[in-house]
Amino acid sequence: RRHDSDNSPPRRRHDSDASPPRRNHQPKSDSDASPPRKRAKNGANSDSDASPPRRRANAAASDSDASPPRKRANSDSDQSPPRNNSEAKSGKMSKTLDGKRAGLQNAGDLKAELEQIRAMERKKFDKMDTDVSGRYAETKVRGRLAEAEAKAKADKEKKEVPEEIKQKFQTWNRGVKQVQSSIARLEDNLYEMSKPLTRTEDDTDRDAMLKEQEREDDPMAEYMRKKKEKKAGGKKAIRFPKYTGPQPPPNRFGIWPGYRWDGVVRTNGFENKLLTKDVRKNVEEIEAYKMNLDCE
Repeated sequence: RRHDSDNSPPRRRHDSDASPPRRNHQPKSDSDASPPRKRAKNGANSDSDASPPRRRANAAASDSDASPPRKRANSDSDQSPPRNNSEAKSGKMSKTLDGKRAGLQNAGDLKAELEQIRAMERKKFDKMDTDVSGRYAETKVRGRLAEAEAKAKADKEKKEVPEEIKQKFQTWNRGVKQVQSSIARLEDNLYEMSKPLTRTEDDTDRDAMLKEQEREDDPMAEYMRKKKEKKAGGKKAIRFPKYTGPQPPPNRFGIWPGYRWDGVVRTNGFENKLLTKDVRKNVEEIEAYKMNLDCE
C-alpha cells in the first residue's frame, strides 16, 4: 500500500472518458473521437485523405511530384560540353572557348597558331557558296544616295552613243569611198600574195589587168569602150574630162583638181605644212647626227 497524504479510498486506473468502451480494431487508437472509418479490403495502410484512391505504380521509385517521370542519368546541372579528365583533375583549361591554346605562350608559337587559324578560316570561306558569303554581290545603296546614283546612271545612258552609230561614224569620218577602196585594195593584195612568187606568160590575171588599161594613143580604145558598154547592158558610162593644166600642189589624199580649175590655190596652207612636217623632221635628224660626228 502506498502511503500518501490522501486518505480517500483507492481509485481504479481508467481513462477520464465516461463513455462506453469502443471497439479497438488497432492496437493503438488515435486521439480522434470521430466514429471509426472503414478500412480498405486490401489491408494496406490507407491515407487520411478521403479522395479517391490513386494509382500506385512503384511505391519505392515514386516521389511526391506529380510531373512526368524524368530521365535519371549520371549528369550534373552544368550544360557545358564535357571536359577532359585531365582538365577536371587539374582544374585548368588547355584551350580557350574560341579554340586557341590557353596559358602562357611565347610570341613565335602564338603567331604560328594565329596564322594556322586564319588559314583554316580562309579555307572555309572559300568553300562557302557565293549566295551565303556575299562574294561578288552588288552594293545596294539606299536613301538619297540611291536616288543620286540612279539619276547619274540614267544621264550616263543618255550620253552614251550606241555601237551601231559609233561604227557608222568611224566609216563616215574616213570617207565611205575611201573605206571601200582600201578594202578592195587589201583584198587584191591578199589575193596576189597567195599566188606563187614566179610569174609566167600564162598569168591570166596580169593579162586582164593590162587589157583593162586605156591608153591615149590606142586606136582601139574607142572600140573597146563601146564593147564594154554593150556588155554592161547598153548603159553608156559617164566620163568626165581630166585636168590638163599646170602641176597642182600635192595633198595627203592624192586627189587632182577638177578640169575647170583655174590654177589659183585658195587654201590656208595646212596641207603644205602637214606634208612638209615629216620631211623637215627627217632633215633635222640628219643634220643633228652630222653635227655629233663633227664634234667627236
